[in-house]
Amino acid sequence: MRNFFSILFIITLFYACTPHAYIKVMQPADVTIPPHIQKIGIINRSLASKDDKWLNILEGVLSGESIGADREGAEQAMNAVKVELERSGRYIVSLPAVTLNGNTANFDSPMEYSLVHDICQRHNLDGLVSMENFDSNSKINMSLVEEIIKLKDGTTQKVLNNIATANLQVTTRWRMYDDSTKNIVDSYTASNNKQFNAKGATPAIAQSGLPYKRNAINQCGFANGTIYGQRISPYWITVDRIYYKKGSDNLKLAAKYTKKNNWNEAVAIWKKEMSINPDKEIAGKACYNMAVACERDGNLQLALEYAQRSATQFSFHKAHSYIDHINKRISDSKTLDYQMNGANSK
Repeated sequence: MRNFFSILFIITLFYACTPHAYIKVMQPADVTIPPHIQKIGIINRSLASKDDKWLNILEGVLSGESIGADREGAEQAMNAVKVELERSGRYIVSLPAVTLNGNTANFDSPMEYSLVHDICQRHNLDGLVSMENFDSNSKINMSLVEEIIKLKDGTTQKVLNNIATANLQVTTRWRMYDDSTKNIVDSYTASNNKQFNAKGATPAIAQSGLPYKRNAINQCGFANGTIYGQRISPYWITVDRIYYKKGSDNLKLAAKYTKKNNWNEAVAIWKKEMSINPDKEIAGKACYNMAVACERDGNLQLALEYAQRSATQFSFHKAHSYIDHINKRISDSKTLDYQMNGANSK
């Protein structure tokens, strides 16, 4: 166990002492949406019909869930999808004022095409994202835990604390409809589980420390909407790339320039190190750093060339994993170009 923590400390220390470049990268969507779908409306079809609304109210009363919390959570989920779709620039997105009642327990019945077409025509849309179902389930469990506390006089005392554990699951089901082809482009279920804990001298005090259920449902709903938005739309992430400053005074100087966001000066130093430094490891580090600089500038092909040179010409073995990262990004960029084609034709 001691050796494990020693190794963990060394890894943490190395990571902390190594400079990093943080690069914004657009990731391709999991599902490629046809380019002709550019204008999208997001609608809520998860509202209870008159026939089963009273069942939902009864369920809320019996389970202690806030009546109307699911409706708020559904709104949060739809807003999150809208945020993700707009962030990519791929779509023109709206929330049409359309109210549809459905069977909240049933995901087997898609919308009739005539209804899809009518909504798209009235709101000038190419397709619809429909939240077909929104459901939350929560449960609170109580337990007793013996703890040892230290008193003011320095002595210790055993006390019993009540632990309240709230488990919340929010499930959303989505469909995406294509008006022109009359097809269901995508169908997906997103589920989010959260656990909250609080303790107190009595069960009531412990439960009072749990977050407000309505707020927790809203958080889970928004998270589910984000998941679905990133499924059907390219999205931005930040990647972390290390680069090297140890080995020579020039590498240290270059790192100082990058810290001031003066990457052009750093690049000039790294190029010099590659060409004149007889130490292959230092030259390999400089070449690796050049690859990071090129990726940061969006030139993936040149970044790949420098990473490959670092690995082969200078035998800098740490470049091999970076080559894999760049190759993955190049592959993703081809998918991304196709997915973003709709944005270029708007």
